[in-house]
Amino acid sequence: ELNAANIDRANRAEARANHAERQLEATQAPHIESANRAEARAKRAEQRMADEADAKTVELMLFEDTLSAKRQRANRAEARVAELEAALAGAGASGVPSSYALDFS
Repeated sequence: ELNAANIDRANRAEARANHAERQLEATQAPHIESANRAEARAKRAEQRMADEADAKTVELMLFEDTLSAKRQRANRAEARVAELEAALAGAGASGVPSSYALDFS
């Protein structure tokens, strides 16, 4: 009889524990769902920021490539100007290129 009473008390305690657990789950479910939605929003925002950073990196690389090409063109133009100035200086005051200058000596 004591054994049956102990078993009965244990079963009732287990039933109360199960009921309390279900109640806790029921009250926590909305909070868990809300936390899951917030986590999903945070992950989407993080992905969006990563995508924007990638796009900005590509944009920066393209800008650097364009800038490098413009620097190269400017350097070539400056070299050509220096060549032309040297040719003009070599032609003397007459303004005629030295290849066309007459030699009267």
